[in-house]
Amino acid sequence: MMKKLILISKWFIFSLVTLFFIMSVSYFIGIRINTTPSIPIGIYKVTDKRPTKGDIVSFCPPNTSLFQEVKSRGWVNKGFCDGELGTMMKVLVAEAGDIISIDSSGVFINGKRYPYSKQVPKLNLPVMELHNHSLIDGEILTMTDNNPLSFDGRYYGILNKSDIESVLEPILTW
Repeated sequence: MMKKLILISKWFIFSLVTLFFIMSVSYFIGIRINTTPSIPIGIYKVTDKRPTKGDIVSFCPPNTSLFQEVKSRGWVNKGFCDGELGTMMKVLVAEAGDIISIDSSGVFINGKRYPYSKQVPKLNLPVMELHNHSLIDGEILTMTDNNPLSFDGRYYGILNKSDIESVLEPILTW
């Protein structure tokens, strides 16, 4: 019985080490796994494409009290960005030249309401208010395009384009 338990323990440890190795190599060759519903759940690859509207991007969030609050709620992972924040993945929806407005009724880009952008009171987040702001060079807005409960630009507002780490392309989503 003891030999069987030792054998099972060895295989379990070997499996964990192998999984860690595969995940580490995957990360370093540009594979990213998304497990949140802000963008389709799945496997993505890093590209060398310059980010433009409509791209899925990964970015380091700014180290603000809002991002620290959502990290404490488990909505943003602990990671290697400033403030031990993890990278986030969203859709780049507005950039320099776009006019954005944000209030509790939603996000408006060039006068058109963005889908799934109404702020959700039960999330207990501060209401972002921004009216007819013309984004300048270096400013972007990121959002979800499929989840009304996502923590995205409707709550944190404008980001710096320099915070973008990469543009992602889906390999396999579900």
